[in-house]
Amino acid sequence: MKGFGELIFMVLIVLIAMGVLGVLLTPGKSIASEIDSNYNLKEKNGEFRTYQSSDNITNTARQISELKQPYDMEINPGKKSVLLYRDYAVVLVPSSKKTRIEVLRHEKAYRRHNNVIIGHWGTLRNGSIGNPPVRGGGFGFGK
Repeated sequence: MKGFGELIFMVLIVLIAMGVLGVLLTPGKSIASEIDSNYNLKEKNGEFRTYQSSDNITNTARQISELKQPYDMEINPGKKSVLLYRDYAVVLVPSSKKTRIEVLRHEKAYRRHNNVIIGHWGTLRNGSIGNPPVRGGGFGFGK
């Protein structure tokens, strides 16, 4: 009977460990959802959303990074800045002592803000943004 009790105990430990790992590995809310919950929506276009922050770019970038850690970022105080996430790019644009926040999919961010993206990450080939099926130049997700 002692062996059966030990087996039950081991099964319980394994189940608890699997539950903890499941919680830790679950991605959680996307950055788009986090920003939507924390900033006022100003404009909703079919391809992106625009929000407004009353802070400057540096403080806004810090606040957004605290909501969810970006994969990579290029912060330029007083200029366009980009925070990269797995599925989205968050572009911060200075706007009269405030910051306009644009949340876009990678491809749209590249087309709309290619000057800052090319300046930091270089030219991107088609299929190289996000989770491409093949390796390529680009942000580096999935490599």
